Amino acid sequence: MAPASALSLFALLALPAAAPRQSGPEEAVPALRVPTVLFESRAGVTRSRVLEGFATRSLAAEEAVLVRFLDLEPGPRPSKVQRAAEVQLAGGEGYLRGDLLGGEGEELDLGLIGGSRLRLGLDEIASLRVPALIPADWTQPIVKSAVGDRLYRTSGGGLDRIDGTLESFDPDGLTLDSALGSKHFVWEEVAALFIEVLGDDSTQAGEAVVVDLVDGSRLPAFFSALSQDGLELVTRGGHGLRLSLPVVAEIFRPGAGIAFLSQLEPSLMSSSSPFGDDLGMRWPALRDRSTSGGPLTAGGRVWTRGLGVHAPSRIEYALGAAWSGLRGSVAVDDEVIHLPARGSVRFRVLADAKLLWQSDVMHGGDEPVPIPLLDVTGVQKLTLEVDMADEMHVGDRADWLRPILVR
Repeated sequence: MAPASALSLFALLALPAAAPRQSGPEEAVPALRVPTVLFESRAGVTRSRVLEGFATRSLAAEEAVLVRFLDLEPGPRPSKVQRAAEVQLAGGEGYLRGDLLGGEGEELDLGLIGGSRLRLGLDEIASLRVPALIPADWTQPIVKSAVGDRLYRTSGGGLDRIDGTLESFDPDGLTLDSALGSKHFVWEEVAALFIEVLGDDSTQAGEAVVVDLVDGSRLPAFFSALSQDGLELVTRGGHGLRLSLPVVAEIFRPGAGIAFLSQLEPSLMSSSSPFGDDLGMRWPALRDRSTSGGPLTAGGRVWTRGLGVHAPSRIEYALGAAWSGLRGSVAVDDEVIHLPARGSVRFRVLADAKLLWQSDVMHGGDEPVPIPLLDVTGVQKLTLEVDMADEMHVGDRADWLRPILVR
């Protein structure tokens, strides 16, 4: 009897030779990823255009209130940030993350993600923070002055507070006139700066936009042009700025008959305490963030606008009969996918206590479910509810994704 190894060899030799693999028309060919721009209308209708060869100087002409992109080539890897700063812009909505590059006179230079350099005037800045220079154990509030400007300077492991008037920026630091006299402070000791907002001197005309960047920055500006080469803007201070498209998460055209619910002040927005207050585990309802404080993530993508809550949750808005429609999407945040329980929730929308729409039970990992355009004409009170479902409260981190009111 032949050894087993000989039999195995004989069996292999007896097999017919494999024919060379030939691709045929019946085989699926992977689709090419074509960079595309998506224009969303006020009613929520989305229209796509291939970016190659495309250019526009008006979003209104494209009937777009929201713009985003698909299948872009990755942008250049960000360079090492020397002084990571967080800048709150005057007016409340604008917020920037970037590299503090210095400045000149009454203008500050900030390096944005993707390598763009942004110049900001004094009247555009409300505050500036350098988190790395704020001691981790610092517990005292870091707040603006009632009158004038305020500097927080690193000193002996803590922070000194100096009130006065900011005189100028320069590449090495800033000059502040205070009770100490006119004194220069280098950037390496500037932990935070608050500038008194005296008014908006912006004289620019054109289509106002708010641009959300992929790092969480939000820049109000004026639209100039959009093409495959980038997004061109004019800042409120009158400076031109070009952004590479891979760093742009979304472009919003305010004043076009829509508003994000996360922009509005709710009449009720309480934290959730599914385990009871005695255990001290409270989950806040947050605007444009998940309830854990991270970005809103669902369906494998980041959403820059929305509401992050934990079931059970109830948020109310006093609409005053000023709107006609509501649309958006809902999901359990993707961050629960890696938890032992993926959550189970049900979303509901009520208008003056009347049920308008209700989702099926949703779990972490489910694709976002669109909310159809709901009629809220004449509605005084809008209520968003999220209830726990079959798995009780475990992992019930729910997201209202881009809920939009339409006039």
